[in-house]
Amino acid sequence: MNEIKTIIPKPIASEAIEVTEENIPGITEFLGGEEKRNILFGINYKNHAVTISKEDGVVLKAKKGDWIVKDLNGEFWPCASKLFKKTYDIKE
Repeated sequence: MNEIKTIIPKPIASEAIEVTEENIPGITEFLGGEEKRNILFGINYKNHAVTISKEDGVVLKAKKGDWIVKDLNGEFWPCASKLFKKTYDIKE
């Protein structure tokens, strides 16, 4: 009954945006627009970094070069560039 199972993730489509200086306006829109800013997320223009506040009070950070991924529940999660490249393929 306590067997370890091998699992394979289901292929699902999602959305993501890379944190770059050029993408700051797009990141703002992706995360819900100006009305969500300073509530759900913040942007440090000097460092091109994004903070995402979760409902449980946890604050996550995405730095320049990282990606922000939107999951199936509509929540946003930062993902380091190296992990993103190992995990996801970008559909053109």
